Amino acid sequence: MALLAALLLPLMLAWLSFMTLVPSPARGRQYTLNVPRVLLPYVPSSGIRSNFTLASEHGCFTWASTRPDVATVQPVYEKGKKNVNGCSHQAVLSPQSTPGSQPTRLSTIIIAEEQMTGQELRCDVFVDMIERIEITTRTRELLLEEEPERFDLRAFDEEGNMFSTIRGQIIHWSLLTDLETPNKHQSDSDDILTFVPFEESSYATDPVIGALENKGLQGDTVLVSGVSTGTAVVEARLMDQTWTKVNSVSVKLIVMENIMLHPSTVTHILPRAFVDYRVERKKQGRSEVVAMPSKQYTLELTNTTVGELDVERSRVTGLAVGFTELVLNDKNMLHTPMAAKPSAAIHVVNPHHLGYSIAPGNLWVLETGRDYRITIHIFDRQNHKILVSENVVLETTLPTPHLLPHHSTTNGSFHHVRAERKGQVYINSVLTRIKDMTTGQYHDIRPEVSKQQALEIYE
Repeated sequence: MALLAALLLPLMLAWLSFMTLVPSPARGRQYTLNVPRVLLPYVPSSGIRSNFTLASEHGCFTWASTRPDVATVQPVYEKGKKNVNGCSHQAVLSPQSTPGSQPTRLSTIIIAEEQMTGQELRCDVFVDMIERIEITTRTRELLLEEEPERFDLRAFDEEGNMFSTIRGQIIHWSLLTDLETPNKHQSDSDDILTFVPFEESSYATDPVIGALENKGLQGDTVLVSGVSTGTAVVEARLMDQTWTKVNSVSVKLIVMENIMLHPSTVTHILPRAFVDYRVERKKQGRSEVVAMPSKQYTLELTNTTVGELDVERSRVTGLAVGFTELVLNDKNMLHTPMAAKPSAAIHVVNPHHLGYSIAPGNLWVLETGRDYRITIHIFDRQNHKILVSENVVLETTLPTPHLLPHHSTTNGSFHHVRAERKGQVYINSVLTRIKDMTTGQYHDIRPEVSKQQALEIYE
């Protein structure tokens, strides 16, 4: 027995030494609360309290307030059941003070003690009067018939400190007509904006906000959606009589259609050539073409010496070398200079050189029996690709019988061919004329622009 004890004693000492050297996870961890201080509003005459949740990611705490008459703290147990130690990693702060005849800032300290380590965490809590409010949102431009935008109300004390929360307070949100933007086409505010209940949206519903909306009330967060294009005002004010000295706040919103011109990229055309535009509207991810001319929308050229606009066709024809821009105007937004307008840039340029492309493969080594698509491109001096409209005449000579044409466009810029016979041959193209779409006359392009492309066909 003595021999066994002599053998076990060194092992036990080694184990104890190891355990003292390796700290436990609980002792080595530094716990923190989600916030070091909290600012809450006084309890108004309605008795509504704006609660705030304190939390720590790790550990289990007991909670205490040094002045429960200012603010209380109640633990939040997992699954709603109190554990053996009566501790939790979350607790709810609730203000208790009501403003007197001369309200001053009150404070209390929340002490959270971790049960395993005894480590204490502190959170300073202040209760004060609301002096002003502010509406916050990600944007003041709403897209018509898209997801509603969230608007939040923030509150501040006399020194400009923002309250940690005013959740639970009843807010009166209203929609007002924008009187600063006179427009005979402008609709009433209710025709431009509408409030959307959280339960009718894809947003997650906060329980407190949801409970208010179920009673026909509104809280510090609302959803606003655009109904028609125009400008309108969203206003918010605190409902409780305690806050009668707090001024209401408002923001002006612009509702625009998710609409754009196609082509929307910068376009280069020749004098007397043209580009046709269409107006597209996007609704809930789907595109639809807007019939033009329209009662609501008009097209306008910024430089009528460079281009000419055919309103009936939404067509811009090049008149002279230069730059112009096609702008889409919304009659509901004519007196709203801040509203972005869809536009398309147009450069009228002279031709400089031609280029070729072939598909598939983009290689000029062809195989007999296979079909190919050959495209002739026009470029200006800066190597910008020029749009080849239908009235442009590109004369292209294909090496028959080596290439058999299946289809060619009227302007000669595209050819669908089949390679029929092997050999080394050439394609020749010349930009010769352009047709005036008004008079029907053809005008020669001087100097002519030409290009030759060699290709090899094998079996």
